[in-house]
Amino acid sequence: MSGAVAVCSLSGALIVGCISAQRAPRAVRPSVAPHQRGLAGESIKLAPGAVEPMYREKLAIDLATALQVAAAQNLDIRQAREQIEGAQGRLESAVGAAFPVIVPTALFEHVEGTVRATEGNLVGVGFNTFQPSVAAQWILNPPRVAYDIVAARKRLYASEQLEQAVQVETLRATATQYYDLVLAQTRVSAAQQGVTEAEELLRITRLRLQAGTGVPADDLRAQARLAERRQELIGAVNTFYNASVALATTLRLEPTLTLVPKADALPPVTLVRDDLDLDDLL
Repeated sequence: MSGAVAVCSLSGALIVGCISAQRAPRAVRPSVAPHQRGLAGESIKLAPGAVEPMYREKLAIDLATALQVAAAQNLDIRQAREQIEGAQGRLESAVGAAFPVIVPTALFEHVEGTVRATEGNLVGVGFNTFQPSVAAQWILNPPRVAYDIVAARKRLYASEQLEQAVQVETLRATATQYYDLVLAQTRVSAAQQGVTEAEELLRITRLRLQAGTGVPADDLRAQARLAERRQELIGAVNTFYNASVALATTLRLEPTLTLVPKADALPPVTLVRDDLDLDDLL
């Protein structure tokens, strides 16, 4: 009776192992992309030539390229993928524990010369001995095997979810840093325009002063305004360089490479459909 129970338990463990070894297909998620990527509002004008390279080279990059490079070269995503491979290997090892272990061995012995016989005298010999053998080991513990398979399957599922979370977070950080770079470049363009207007104001003020229709206070005020605008330009350029270094670090590029947005204008684009309910978005 106990033998029959053990056989039934072992058969159940093997069935559970075979079923658990199959990876469950990923859930199909609804598309949140709009059917028509409509534009709203006015486009943001960019000035790619307003910023000089910080060190030696300037590279134009768009959002699609930045996301593609981040998904391919980010170390966190690679590490998460390696964890999935490790979890898959542990699952296969747990399933393999339900089957017997077969250990084949082969012994070869070569004897040549003299040996002592059982009677005590020395006898000259020369022969070879080959002994093949096969050992099978099977540890019958069905509950532990089934638990290891279920635990390994859960770890694999957790690793897959972690990889998706890391990838989404990396792409989100890349997109945020790209738009920070765009905003920094827009501020540089606005600051450069402010410097140009301040220089023109100073020129007009000095012409009025030379013509006798102006006062020295206006000239001093125009000089102060120009110095203020130049200081704002320096701060905007510094912010742009910091944004470029942050994006280059995320993309695993050289920090000495100055990145600039590739587009001449950044039009507003609808990224997520507005006709989806909360369940589809989640």
